[in-house]
Amino acid sequence: MKAYRFRLARLLDLRRRKLDAAEAELTQALAEARAADARAARLEREARETAQRAASKTTWSAGEMAAAEAWSQVLERQRKKVLEGAAACRARIEKLRRNVQHARVGVRALESLDERRRRDWTREADREEETTASELFLARWMRRQSGE
Repeated sequence: MKAYRFRLARLLDLRRRKLDAAEAELTQALAEARAADARAARLEREARETAQRAASKTTWSAGEMAAAEAWSQVLERQRKKVLEGAAACRARIEKLRRNVQHARVGVRALESLDERRRRDWTREADREEETTASELFLARWMRRQSGE
């Protein structure tokens, strides 16, 4: 009997590579989202610290007040921009998660098919082996019977 060979092995390999690529892209997007969240937290913390320094200072010149206000506005704009980017990244992450799930289903379907076909091939090989062994036994038995 021929050795087992899954005819769709190349397709299975292709789908596994597609799954690996989708998982890598998802991992990268998750890292980008974490980085954006961390940056937004840093900007928020810096704005809070600026406000605390401003509150603790007893005397302000008009220029210092204007500079502090302008800096606070810059920090807030940057934080909003970073949060918008993080939100877009999260939307992308959801799409990537669906892609990964779809790729996993495709891989699992082909792996299940491969397992079923391998089991069928093994059963057929076992049947052939059993038939051959039975024929050999019968041939030996017939030879012994005719020789006696």
